[in-house]
Amino acid sequence: MNTTPTSSNSQPAKTIGELITAFQAESGLSDDEIAAHLGYTRGNIIAMFRLGAMCVPWSKFEPLAELMDVDPQVVLELSLRDRNPDLLAFIKSVQARFQITPAERRLIDHCRTLAGGRAVSPFIIDGRSVVALVVK
Repeated sequence: MNTTPTSSNSQPAKTIGELITAFQAESGLSDDEIAAHLGYTRGNIIAMFRLGAMCVPWSKFEPLAELMDVDPQVVLELSLRDRNPDLLAFIKSVQARFQITPAERRLIDHCRTLAGGRAVSPFIIDGRSVVALVVK
């Protein structure tokens, strides 16, 4: 999954429009094909997103990100940068408190896989070197 998508000139995309344009250049998908994936019957809505004449609805962030193989957070950030930069700044400040590293993310994902949907409790011995996962 791409977390730093680029525009057609290899610079980071600054708008949803640039992101869609770069994706179309890479994938060859038309406005009509993208629209169909998002549940629309006509491709002109994708052109409106690309040109900034219409905002991508919140409910379409996830399917659009999935189609373009980018992190949904990228779509959220680009959209909020255009719609409400103050809200984006607030969300980023809150997210920073809960930021985890890729290694921490892998550990969490692995623990969830091992737990198989069951409740778990971490068990930490001496706070430094031994961590156990108790699955109930």
